[in-house]
Amino acid sequence: HAEPETRGHEAQHRGGEQGRPAYGADSRPDRDVRPGSQRDEPQPKPAGREEKRLPRFGKTGDGKTDKAPESRPASPAPRRAAPKAAPAGPTKGSRVLTAVAAAAIAVSVGATAFSGMRLAESSAIIAKNETDSVNVVVTTRDVAAGETISESDLETQSVPKAYCPTDAATKVSDVAGHTSITTQTAGTSISLSSIQASASPAHITSAIEDGHVAIALSLDSSHGLSPLLAVGDRVNVLAAVSDGTTSSTETICGDVRVIALDSALTGTPEAGYSLVTLDVTPEQAAAIVANPNVTLTAVPHAVEEADDAQ
Repeated sequence: HAEPETRGHEAQHRGGEQGRPAYGADSRPDRDVRPGSQRDEPQPKPAGREEKRLPRFGKTGDGKTDKAPESRPASPAPRRAAPKAAPAGPTKGSRVLTAVAAAAIAVSVGATAFSGMRLAESSAIIAKNETDSVNVVVTTRDVAAGETISESDLETQSVPKAYCPTDAATKVSDVAGHTSITTQTAGTSISLSSIQASASPAHITSAIEDGHVAIALSLDSSHGLSPLLAVGDRVNVLAAVSDGTTSSTETICGDVRVIALDSALTGTPEAGYSLVTLDVTPEQAAAIVANPNVTLTAVPHAVEEADDAQ
């Protein structure tokens, strides 16, 4: 059997070329050469057919080195499909944004309208308060009863009528220099009946100034200027004086204040008056008693009114 030995030499020859291993078939065990086996004889090759061997790695069939294949030109990148056109009409997202914007505008318009209504209401309330308010005299500090109120203790403020007494003082001159009958709290309006010798006393004793007395004169209309006088007016008291030989008219009381007409402590009685009560000093009262036939003359208020205007 010469075939196994020939294959062994061929395997050695193949393994020596470029250090490459022989084909896997070369490492297979020898064929079975037992007697009677059909494989103990080599199979005859078909006539006219030449065995072709595959070229080894990197070599062609004729033993020449295979050249690297020429590089092929790079294929062009595939074109992207053109984007699809947006569908006509608003999308879902745009509809949501539109709804949100509409809601925001509605809220803004509602807030503006509400603010306008509140502003109109506030303006109406302010206008009503201004109409229902009055400027009155208040004290800037607490004043105890029996204490004289000075002009520096007073100021005017706008106060709602509902919180003012009906006889609230409206001029500083009506209060300055007068004695307080009651305790005056800072910031509260002053009632004329709560001060001594006020223009609107609660009773006759509170209408008299400190150190003065009240004296009532019964006069007819020609001597008492009825019904022309009003409570708070100032008058001169004239009396006819005689020394037994000659008689003359003298002013026994000048610039005294009327504190009552009949029983009215304020204003002027509609039907006139016959009893005039004056606020005088004790000496003036004695002079009036000594001369019962007196006549009253009115004193203008121009000076006092000018002071109030300032």
